[in-house]
Amino acid sequence: IVPGRFGSDRCREVADRPDDPSLFRRCRGNLYLDSLSALVWTLKRNRMWSAFLSLASMTMLILQALLGMWAQAHRLLPITVAGHLLLGFAMLVLLYLLYLVSAADVPETPSVETGTRVMAWLGLLLVVSQTAAGGWASANHAGLACPEFPGCLGQAWPDADFHGGFSPWRMLRAESAESVLSWRSRAAIHWVHRLGGLATYLLLTLLSILLSLHRSSAKLRRLGVGLAVMALAQAGFGAALVLMRMPVLLGTVHSLMTGALLVLMVYLCHLITPGRQRLERV
Repeated sequence: IVPGRFGSDRCREVADRPDDPSLFRRCRGNLYLDSLSALVWTLKRNRMWSAFLSLASMTMLILQALLGMWAQAHRLLPITVAGHLLLGFAMLVLLYLLYLVSAADVPETPSVETGTRVMAWLGLLLVVSQTAAGGWASANHAGLACPEFPGCLGQAWPDADFHGGFSPWRMLRAESAESVLSWRSRAAIHWVHRLGGLATYLLLTLLSILLSLHRSSAKLRRLGVGLAVMALAQAGFGAALVLMRMPVLLGTVHSLMTGALLVLMVYLCHLITPGRQRLERV
């Protein structure tokens, strides 16, 4: 691959035919491929990990394109919308990992207790799961299925249809009454996302306290403070979305905060993983 050659040719086609969305997608993909190829080629260390992460991120991009083409050719399914969103977050994480392994400076791994390390990885798992639940809620238009807070449908625990809410091939077609999710199904999706948000907030808050009290690492103390602020802000944005009836701007901020929280947890787990320096020197 000659960096810049193929992508620039495709982008000249987009300039000539700006009304063709398929050309724009190919231009974006080719520029992405050229940029990563040039980056990996110029690295002097960690080429193996960088190449692997580059290929993984390009795979996510290809899958996103395939999902987009499939959605255009067929009915738009919630699983397609949610999958497209999650692939975008996966690309963000992979590109950030690529940045970490290709960085010139390799920070020392701070000494932490095994319980703290396990809690950090569990926190990352919860953030990923909560991101998936949020994508599913958004794809099924379940943001206002529980219009009050902290209860739902006038109850402390709503009478929701959890089986119907998590049937991935259920379509949202307004002209077909049989294929529209019932309000109870959407309430189930919303309620699972809300409970997941509570569990994630509690775990991240506890983790942030442990990090803030770390004696030997100022970096971990700063990460603890930042994690506490971000967890509180994300929980507040989630509650405000319900109380303010889903304003678009606040929803965008909520999504951006999700990406930032993912990046922060990935960095934390990467920082405290034993043996990281050995892997990064491969």
